[in-house]
Amino acid sequence: MSNSSEVWEPEPMAWSDLVGRLAGEMGGLDRDLASVETALGALANGTTDHNHLHNLQAVDLVRQKTAALALFLDEISQTIPIGWEVDADEAASRITLSDLAGRLLGKDFTEETPEPAGELDLF
Repeated sequence: MSNSSEVWEPEPMAWSDLVGRLAGEMGGLDRDLASVETALGALANGTTDHNHLHNLQAVDLVRQKTAALALFLDEISQTIPIGWEVDADEAASRITLSDLAGRLLGKDFTEETPEPAGELDLF
């Protein structure tokens, strides 16, 4: 139990620790979205299991967490000294979504509106 008169003082954190924590949070979001994906697939197939409906409620929490992480990353990015650089090529090479990998590497892509496929692809 902490003393109510204690004042929290921020302490510097190693970049590797911070990025590792962020990766853990993103992994949690991925797991949450996987349960939503499963629930949507079950609903599309006519299954109305209570657990699937409960998993759909995770959408709001995932959206809130995503928005909070985006804000956090934006704020942190403003504290990084201008001269600091990182080689992100190796990490980006592991991303299978080429447009995302390119954007993370700062490559300029023109956004194209995808043509409707004509069919609904449910996972």
